[in-house]
Amino acid sequence: MRHSLLNAGALLPMLWSAALLGAEQADIPKVTIRSDSLPFITAALRAEAESAGLAFAKANEHIVFFTKAVGRQSIRGRLVPITLEVTFHLENAKPGTRIVPTEELVADLGPGIDERRHPNPKDRAAIYMEILSRTKAKVERAATDSLPSQSPSDTQ
Repeated sequence: MRHSLLNAGALLPMLWSAALLGAEQADIPKVTIRSDSLPFITAALRAEAESAGLAFAKANEHIVFFTKAVGRQSIRGRLVPITLEVTFHLENAKPGTRIVPTEELVADLGPGIDERRHPNPKDRAAIYMEILSRTKAKVERAATDSLPSQSPSDTQ
């Protein structure tokens, strides 16, 4: 079962109000994939995150960055757009690559001015875990499928 990352409408005021500056990201799940093929990991992660409702923004050898417009909120008397920014950090690990997601809610207050808050990571931990689990399964399955298979005559 695939989940939408955020059904924004009614949740936005509560989500923005509950978000804390500098909140801990410790409760967001992490996963280690037994592969160091960053292009393949990035492609698999992109496919899974997009299926969960995130829009791909950019990627490099360290991060894969996504956004999602979650609505508008009244801040200091002005109605401003709120965007959820999700960054999947790619870290070297034994054996392979660890993926750690972080998130921020961003209020666009005008040209060059924004307000950032860290929402409670527990709110979407299950969704991130699903994205990470599906990415890991896809990458590791492809790695297993690409190994040369041995025929019975090869083992004798």
